Amino acid sequence: MWNLDKPECKESWEPIVFDFRKLREGIIASYWSNGDIGFAIQVFEWSVNAALKAQNFEEMFKCLRGLVDELYPLKDSAKKTYFIVLDTLYFCCYLKDMKVVMNRLELMKDIDTKETKFVKKLIHYIFVSENPLKYFELYQHAPYLTYKVIMEHYHDTIRTRAIRTLRKAYLSVSLEWAKCWLGLEQEVDVVPCINKLIPCVDRVDVDRQIVYFIKSIRKRHVATNGAQRTPTTSPKMAATSTAQAAEPSTMPNSPITSFTQSTREPPERSYARPIMNTPQQQKVPSIPSPTRNIKDVNEPTVMTDSEKIALYEKKMRTILDTLSSDDWN
Repeated sequence: MWNLDKPECKESWEPIVFDFRKLREGIIASYWSNGDIGFAIQVFEWSVNAALKAQNFEEMFKCLRGLVDELYPLKDSAKKTYFIVLDTLYFCCYLKDMKVVMNRLELMKDIDTKETKFVKKLIHYIFVSENPLKYFELYQHAPYLTYKVIMEHYHDTIRTRAIRTLRKAYLSVSLEWAKCWLGLEQEVDVVPCINKLIPCVDRVDVDRQIVYFIKSIRKRHVATNGAQRTPTTSPKMAATSTAQAAEPSTMPNSPITSFTQSTREPPERSYARPIMNTPQQQKVPSIPSPTRNIKDVNEPTVMTDSEKIALYEKKMRTILDTLSSDDWN
């Protein structure tokens, strides 16, 4: 009696799988048992069933290749849709090769049996509608237990897809509803199954039988400085540069220096106040520094001492007139 829940049952089939492999090697060496295609097909079909019951899927795949790709084309009347569909299920649920599955589906379009109807629905639920509810419902009504064995290798994939769908759509779901989506038999298996595939359970309300998901955080795309091609500076350097740019340029030991230092507002207040064209906010023209690059300004290249003194006196008179105006009172 074949029981999937008992490991000793699988182990008991391994010697039989080995014996069938030796028999297949002899059949291939004798060119399909000296032309007896019917006998060769029967041996390969038995080998497939034995490897499947032992859950030796690599050996089963070798048997299916010889059966479906080489022997069935030699004798069309011996084709069995059971093994053709089993081969398609292997590509669909075990290897997850969509390209091969679609090619096999095209070859079965004119075949109408319970096996082909089953696999066509399965392919639709997996690759088209991506519906876990329909998938697990179809799993429960599989025509053969061997088909269920192959489908079980796709359970984690469809369950992962179901968890992502539930998490995007709801912040919480009932354990009963999650059990249906995950194809589980008991509600106590819901949380362990979710944490195994995608650890996203925040908490479980035992009284209300509700599971809460961890709220997913979407990462916002931030453009890099290299993409914008703009230089960056630290906040401290930027504040220093702003403060230096706002300071009026004055001569050392000038009377305006102490006045501007006493009336200068802190940066946070000056940023908050609106800018108005008042006399006190107008910049006082400064005397060009002797160390300034004279090529960048339109000033005389050489100034005499008398010209410098006259220019300084003119600017000082302007400053005194500004300080004595009514706007400063």
